[in-house]
Amino acid sequence: MLSVSQAVKEINKRSAELAKRQRMVFIGITGGSASGKGWLAKRLKGKHMDMDSYYKGPSRMKRKNYDRPGALDVALFKKHLDMLHAGKPIMKPIYNFKKNKRDGYKKFLPNHILIIEGLFVLHKSVRGKIDIKVFVDSPMKVRLARRIKRDVKERGHTRESVIKQFTEQVEPAFHRFVLPTKKYADFVVRN
Repeated sequence: MLSVSQAVKEINKRSAELAKRQRMVFIGITGGSASGKGWLAKRLKGKHMDMDSYYKGPSRMKRKNYDRPGALDVALFKKHLDMLHAGKPIMKPIYNFKKNKRDGYKKFLPNHILIIEGLFVLHKSVRGKIDIKVFVDSPMKVRLARRIKRDVKERGHTRESVIKQFTEQVEPAFHRFVLPTKKYADFVVRN
C-alpha cells in the first residue's frame, strides 16, 4: 500500500514508460465513494475523465441506486473509451447531481494519457481497457464524513439523508461491487 505522494510518483513514472510504447494510456482509479479518487486523479499527469458523467439518471435506472453498475450507461462509456483510444473526440455527457439528470453533452478530446476515475473503473465490464489500475483505500468513517460534507454542500442533501443512503445503499454496494475489484489493482493507495 502506497501513500498518496508515493502513488503519484509511481503512477506518473509507469504511465510515462507506457506512453513511450503505446499511443494511448488509460489510468483507472477506483475506490469507495468519497475515498479520494478524483482528488488523486487531479494530481496525476494526464487528462482527467470521470465515470460519474455516465449515470443514466433515476428515470432510466432499474433500481434507484447510484452505487450499482446498472446505474451507469456502461455501453456508452466503453464506446467512448474505444473512440478516445482510436484518437477520436467524443461528446461526453454532463451529469447534474442536483437535478439528477444529464444536462447535455460536451466535446471531449483524446489525450496521450487519460486518467479515468469512478466506482466501477475496475469492474469486469471495463477493466480490460485500463492499462494502469489504481484502488484508493480509505476507512469507512473517513469516506462517510467526506460524503456528508460534499453532498450537503454541493448536492443540496441533508446530513440525515446522506447517512441513510450511505448505510442502506452506498456501503453495501461498495462491499459487493467495488471492494472485490481491489485485487486487480496495480497500485493500492492509502488515503
